[in-house]
Amino acid sequence: MEYLNLSIADIIPLSVLLICLIFQLVYYWVYLFKPYKYQSLQAKDEVISSSLAPVSVIMTGRNEAQNLETYLPSILEQNYSEYEIIFVNDASTDDTEDVLKRFASRYPHLYHTYIPAGSKNLSRKKLALTVGIKAAKYDILLFTEPASCPVSSDWISQMSARFTDKKKIVLGFSFLNKYPSKYISYDYYWGNLQMTSLALMNLPYSGNGHNLAYSKLYFEEKKGFAPSNFLDAGEDDLFINQVATPTNVAVELSPNSHIAVDMAEKRLWREFKIHRTITRKFYK
Repeated sequence: MEYLNLSIADIIPLSVLLICLIFQLVYYWVYLFKPYKYQSLQAKDEVISSSLAPVSVIMTGRNEAQNLETYLPSILEQNYSEYEIIFVNDASTDDTEDVLKRFASRYPHLYHTYIPAGSKNLSRKKLALTVGIKAAKYDILLFTEPASCPVSSDWISQMSARFTDKKKIVLGFSFLNKYPSKYISYDYYWGNLQMTSLALMNLPYSGNGHNLAYSKLYFEEKKGFAPSNFLDAGEDDLFINQVATPTNVAVELSPNSHIAVDMAEKRLWREFKIHRTITRKFYK
């Protein structure tokens, strides 16, 4: 058996690398354990108040007829006393409008409006969201996407329960239920884990529009999307980055608050990543 014949010049860099690896593992253990511990504590004292404030759920989309047929009922049938759903139709050319009218005839708390095809704005998404926010009757605004599905009928209850006089923003958790590859599922999950971990460390830096809530009054106070209107993207992550502080953000991680996202087409993930790449350089 031959023994390794290492010189001091070999041992020193190997020792440095080993120390760095240990530090990295300890860091990630603390980093990843934070959401798990927080979720465990939430589960122990999970009490839903029966007198929660009314909520406006806001969604936008273009040519989302199929997703609305599949996922909208799970939002329309939430176990919550007073809420409305506002869908802003961004000049759809499919059956989106017909689907919305059909659901609205059965669910009086569903309202829908539209953005004309000729409307000019660098970000039609921000324009549509702004229209929805202005139309909202209530101060608590809860956002998700047409290809998203709450895993529980208590989604609104769990998210709205985190608002207090000081907490103006609530970050929720979402995961990919349908995806084109395991790597894409991992990448999306890891991004959400980073977002919630740092927020729990009082370092909030981003938000995800699939499961996000904030105060309408606070949105107006911060002049909405005006500071980032020069970008097509940034209606969720960059907006939160600009207005979040160590004290005004709450995190909701209980299982009943999760959103399952359908991102079965690779192009959807690619668009998501491009938007994040564009906005990241403008983060504080």
